[in-house]
Amino acid sequence: MAEISLPWDDVDIGDALTYAPYNSDRWNQMYRAVFAAAGNYGVQIRHVDGLEVTLDGGNDSPATLAAGAALVAGQFYENTLALEHVIPRPISSTRYDRIVIRRTWATKLSRSTRVAGTEGGGAPAALVQILDTTWDIPIAIIQVPTAGAMILTDDRVYRCFPDLKARQGGLDHTWDFHGATWYLPGAVKMYCGQSAWVGGAAATGTVTVTFPAVFTKPPMVIVTQRQTAGVIPLRQIFGVTDAAVDDFNWTWTSAEVGETFAHAACNWIAIGEE
Repeated sequence: MAEISLPWDDVDIGDALTYAPYNSDRWNQMYRAVFAAAGNYGVQIRHVDGLEVTLDGGNDSPATLAAGAALVAGQFYENTLALEHVIPRPISSTRYDRIVIRRTWATKLSRSTRVAGTEGGGAPAALVQILDTTWDIPIAIIQVPTAGAMILTDDRVYRCFPDLKARQGGLDHTWDFHGATWYLPGAVKMYCGQSAWVGGAAATGTVTVTFPAVFTKPPMVIVTQRQTAGVIPLRQIFGVTDAAVDDFNWTWTSAEVGETFAHAACNWIAIGEE
């Protein structure tokens, strides 16, 4: 069947005859498709406190999961209270634990879960993501030494889209071309960061930034010079070249006659389609 629509009332006509009554797998399929809730995606950042995890005093057990909601492999999960997870100390060497939301088909439960790492392993245990068996979405990683401060890393991957109404340009298959035509974008994502050219003195330079995941179309990239606080900056000309689905190049050139640089830095943002 190439096309399907749901849900419908009754069970005796059209797609209702074929697919109703609807089971949980069909609803999960719908939510995964509509909200792109697959892989590690799932946490709804704008709902209550976004399932944020904090440590007691900022650096010790227990780890507390705040209220929030998520889609776990397409299934709705919500926590309405602060939930504590005790983080025991390792015996001999540092351990990396995870806090995940784990969906388990056998028990028909989705629950926040502490997954203990291996002492001395240097990394947390891998997420379990097997449809119809067990599915984890990541929430936090906690570095647990035998004594002293624990270190928490926020590991949530949000499932929300920037509210971009339209974009202007000259081509529909790339965001990196000038024009006055307005286009309706699909699902939008953004990456941003700071990049630097560091090396021997030079009057110009080029740096390549690689995205962690590709865009479907070459994105729009914006760069601006990053100044050092309290330092009178030498003037530099910044620009973007060769924006592609997986990376872009930014260049800088000294605008001071006879001046060279050992360091040039920029802040950048890339906006494009998922």
